[in-house]
Amino acid sequence: MWAPFESQSSPSECPPLSAILWLAARTCILERMASGLWLKDIAMARTRDNRIHMICPDRARSNRLIYPRRRGVVLMMTVLALVLLVGLIFYVYNLSQQVNARLALQQSADSTAISGSVWMTRSMNQVAMNNVAQTKMLASVIVLDSLPLATEMALDDTTAWAEGLTAQLRSGLPTTPTREAGFVRAGVESLRGRMETQRDILFAKNESLKDFPMERLTFYADPGGGRSPYGELWQASLALAELSQATVISSGVLSQNNAVRWGKESGLNVRTAFITPIRPVMPARVGTFADFWYPLGGREEVYSDHATSASPSDDGRRGGMGGAIPDMVYPHRLGPWARLHRWREPIYSGGTWISGNVTNGSGGMADESGIAAEPGGTRSVGSDASRTMGGGGYWINRREVGYWPKGPLHWALENAGFWAGPVFDGDGRFVGGQLPDTFFGEYLGRLSGAKLRYMFFDGTPQAIHKPQWITSYMRACMIAETDPDPIYQTMFYVIEIVSSVRPGSPQWLTPGTFRTNVPPPNDTDHRPIALWVRGWYDPEAMTRVGNHVWRNDSYYRVISDPGIGIYQRDADNDGEPDLQLVYRRRYYVWGGVDIGKDVEIRNPCNWSEGAPLPVPILLATNPDEPDGDYDPVTPDPDAGYRRRFFTFLGTAQMETPPLIWRDAFGTGSPAGRTVAYAQAKVFNASSFDLWTQDWDAALMPVTNMDEWLDNMARDAHQATVTKGLLAPTDVIDVHDQLRKLGKDMMQRQTKH
Repeated sequence: MWAPFESQSSPSECPPLSAILWLAARTCILERMASGLWLKDIAMARTRDNRIHMICPDRARSNRLIYPRRRGVVLMMTVLALVLLVGLIFYVYNLSQQVNARLALQQSADSTAISGSVWMTRSMNQVAMNNVAQTKMLASVIVLDSLPLATEMALDDTTAWAEGLTAQLRSGLPTTPTREAGFVRAGVESLRGRMETQRDILFAKNESLKDFPMERLTFYADPGGGRSPYGELWQASLALAELSQATVISSGVLSQNNAVRWGKESGLNVRTAFITPIRPVMPARVGTFADFWYPLGGREEVYSDHATSASPSDDGRRGGMGGAIPDMVYPHRLGPWARLHRWREPIYSGGTWISGNVTNGSGGMADESGIAAEPGGTRSVGSDASRTMGGGGYWINRREVGYWPKGPLHWALENAGFWAGPVFDGDGRFVGGQLPDTFFGEYLGRLSGAKLRYMFFDGTPQAIHKPQWITSYMRACMIAETDPDPIYQTMFYVIEIVSSVRPGSPQWLTPGTFRTNVPPPNDTDHRPIALWVRGWYDPEAMTRVGNHVWRNDSYYRVISDPGIGIYQRDADNDGEPDLQLVYRRRYYVWGGVDIGKDVEIRNPCNWSEGAPLPVPILLATNPDEPDGDYDPVTPDPDAGYRRRFFTFLGTAQMETPPLIWRDAFGTGSPAGRTVAYAQAKVFNASSFDLWTQDWDAALMPVTNMDEWLDNMARDAHQATVTKGLLAPTDVIDVHDQLRKLGKDMMQRQTKH
């Protein structure tokens, strides 16, 4: 009786001959399959005595035995494949989880390094900002305390000048020749209008200053004998000094706390995060009050290959424009005013001055009154008709070789001067100024210079001349005849006419041949001159042409002045251009004499010996030591000073167990935790000092891991300063894990 092959025992249970025949049958089946026959066309049978019979298609259909399928084989294979597939999925999932955790941990390490170093940069920028703010407050003490007296003196001047001009217009002006008299009258009326306008501006400011308690801002000690410091600017400056010192002291602890907090919050399950050094230190020292002299009144000259700075002990008393810093080192430590704000004045070398249209100066011209005796003014404001066209000259072949930085005091005075005026552009045109005819800017500068000396040198009383004007010509002559010494200065107003035609000629004052400094309507470029002469000057040396009006004629030479009909001529045989005469007629209108006296300048720096004073915080460096500063040519962040104080290693550690089937999958780390690290540096791209608020931080390649690990082990006990955020055992744990990695593995990790 035949039985299906698969219902019997397996080939392994057959006798050897049967096994051989079974293999032969299997080979035949495979060959049939390859030739296009299917299993359904092939049947195999076995006799009861285990003999194999194969029935092929070419036999009778009735003798064919159909080979039966096995039951459950596919199911078993499917289950096995599913088990393998699930295991593979678990493996890939856990592997990706470990990779993601490693990336997140590295991000935490980066965040730790940056957070700690950024807090240090914030602290250093805070100190720099406080140093500059204290400097500005001290400059404000000087300028603001000078403001009331400067305003009062300028107001007295303009009030007297406006009254004198009004009186002059009432007393009469020259009437012949008629057209020239019209110029004189128009010029005097223009002057009176200017003086009255400026007087009104000063009057309003003076009234507001009278009611303002300036001492409450500027005086160190209470003039009434109260507490010190009394002035609010002094109080604020001292408070900033205290804030800077507190910032320096707390910067290290807060840098570590910030690193720990942000390192843990930047990733899930971060167990430990910290920076090394464990307790960072800002390399700073407390300066002295005298250090503020450099940014307020010092002199710093910066050239292409060096820089110089004057100290108060040598010629610093002469002072400069400020903008220097006491710990200046070329080229990397020059201060914020030189490098960040760039408040600079250029330093030039060489060059030739080309005097524009005017050449050969001016000379006397004989007229019916004899030789001219023109007064030499010590100061003048307004426009000169001889220089209205063509300017006063220019430089050629001049080379800029360096610059002077300008400090906050000079900046404040410069801005006050720009507001007051006069301000001219490069062509000599008047472009700005609310008080161009006054001494307001000069008064403010002199008073500020005196108070600067009070602040940094000694309390020796300083004085300034306070004018008292006599505008009556008769009274001035009486004072001059009795004793001219009390006359400090004499004042005139000048109306000027320049022409290519000689005075007295029939063509005199014909259109196109002359120019005046009398302004046409809505013109600011032409303004009659106000001229001050030191001491007494007797105008009777000139030609009197009216009541308190004198005339003087002179000449000068020019190459060309098309505005008055003078054009350049061909050169002479020697190659020099032909110089042509320009005739100048000036009318001097009486202004007055100043018989004022010196008054003492009050001292807002009225502290007693030993009183607390504001102090800056300076960078604690010693450029004379090999590791006391960095090489400015090739600044290496891994060298000495910068490595110790301005480089940080951020470290983060976390437990990374597999999420699925923890018993079958390991953690990838013998300690059951993963550690990552990153390095950051602190730098100042503008000026490496605690005056320049430009400190920043950036990640950099990790270097010298052995040194970092030594520092970590040595300073682990300092972790207690974080008040529980970081424990010494956490530091030691990370240190030991990194040591176990070995140098090769750590080198590979630094290339993440």
